[in-house]
Amino acid sequence: MSRTSLPEFLRSTNSPARPAETTAFGRVRFTVRQMMVAVAAIALVLGVAQSWRWHRAARDYRAQAATYGRRAIFYAEKEREERSREKAWQKEWDEYERKHFGLPMPGSPLNPFRWQADRCARLAGHYFQMKAKYERAAAFPWLPVEPDPMPPVQ
Repeated sequence: MSRTSLPEFLRSTNSPARPAETTAFGRVRFTVRQMMVAVAAIALVLGVAQSWRWHRAARDYRAQAATYGRRAIFYAEKEREERSREKAWQKEWDEYERKHFGLPMPGSPLNPFRWQADRCARLAGHYFQMKAKYERAAAFPWLPVEPDPMPPVQ
């Protein structure tokens, strides 16, 4: 049986009876080694790009942590000031009661500095937690970061 008598789908593509078809660029052949090198090069480029994204994210997270750290320190210092004012006010109030009523009265009025000191303590705690959250995010930038909770109110 000759090649010309074979059906079309059984004929070899480089058969002398049928010339090899060529594309505009010619036929490109890759060996397994060349394909592995190409895949490794692409993976390297993608890895460097992802590493750069993580580096930028870590830098941004460190900046956020520093901002929250400054706010936490501010409110912690403000709380200390308000606590000292609260003690001074309470001392003055006790002296006023002793002077005018003889003894400190039970159930003295609400200290106006106490709620401010408590508020500053809550805000300082919140900002210290946010600082810790963003320091962790900077250490592991490939992990997702939860949305920030609202700061405590009054």
